[in-house]
Amino acid sequence: MPASWQCYPRFPSSFPDGMSNTILVVEKYARCGSGGTLWGDPEPDFWQPVFAAWSTETPQLKPFPWECDPTRASTPFLGGLNVALADGAVRQLSPLISQGTWWAACTPAGDEVLGGDW
Repeated sequence: MPASWQCYPRFPSSFPDGMSNTILVVEKYARCGSGGTLWGDPEPDFWQPVFAAWSTETPQLKPFPWECDPTRASTPFLGGLNVALADGAVRQLSPLISQGTWWAACTPAGDEVLGGDW
């Protein structure tokens, strides 16, 4: 978890890995297992609308709401996950995206190289 949620990012300098290579917004179930997406909760818990904060695991495709992991992105579709990138583009990620490529796309300044499955 980051040291502070208020790190005051700047466009485009906070994205040295590239704005077209960084995910900002993903699909996520509103209710998922023992958590969900409670907006504005000041304490870090599984109800915050975040992804890639507590898990580096790839997104969940069409999980049952009571069986899914609230720390991961999730979509009701089997064809892939819709994401919005820092440059404003929207794309659908393959359901076969590797964990390394997923994590590289979630970090704006990790110096990772996106895999061929991007």
